[in-house]
Amino acid sequence: MRCSLCHQELSINLSVIELFFPPIKCCRTCRQKFTRIKRTQACLGCGRAQAQTKLCSDCQNWKTLYPQLLANRALYLYDAALKDWMQQYKFYGDYQLRFTFAAELKQALADYQGYLICPISLADERFATRGFNQVTEMLRAARVSYSELLERKTIAQPQSKKNRHERLLLPQPFSLAVPSEKIKNKKVLLVDDVYTTGRTLFHAAEIFWENDAEVVQSLTLAR
Repeated sequence: MRCSLCHQELSINLSVIELFFPPIKCCRTCRQKFTRIKRTQACLGCGRAQAQTKLCSDCQNWKTLYPQLLANRALYLYDAALKDWMQQYKFYGDYQLRFTFAAELKQALADYQGYLICPISLADERFATRGFNQVTEMLRAARVSYSELLERKTIAQPQSKKNRHERLLLPQPFSLAVPSEKIKNKKVLLVDDVYTTGRTLFHAAEIFWENDAEVVQSLTLAR
């Protein structure tokens, strides 16, 4: 078996099942390149790594627009190593990489019992180009149940092609994909790959707040 990132040979013992269905694993060297964000050293609003658990300047600005914060939890720092991984998985379409963070994602989601797990949806043309939704596939790899509660409108240009100012000015791209009764008084956890400006997650949260969700929070792989 080889490391899914550097493709070096791995010396591990496999079970009988794994011999027929080999798991996707990273070597220790590659795994150590990713930097975990400690919850005790992260912004209470967006999960940004920082020295204290207080609101960062970005979240203080969001608070002027939205009365509620998302209490986003981010698992990893969006540094060079994570960007390289995201490029390979999301933009080059290395579908096998969906298993890379499955264990960590499943462990983090165990803290959200009673929540409706809602991945951020892709526009149809983006799905057609990529062939998969990178977020839902990570949830499937982690064997986590989720509900696709949002629909996304057609977009002219992917967010990765926009700068920060352009992202913040984006219009509402989402609509509810289920009857509002399924959301009322429910707890919703939004799941996305990267928290960048927060614009996408706040747009999604706005849909649920408008439909009387009790709580809306978010979890992202990186910040």
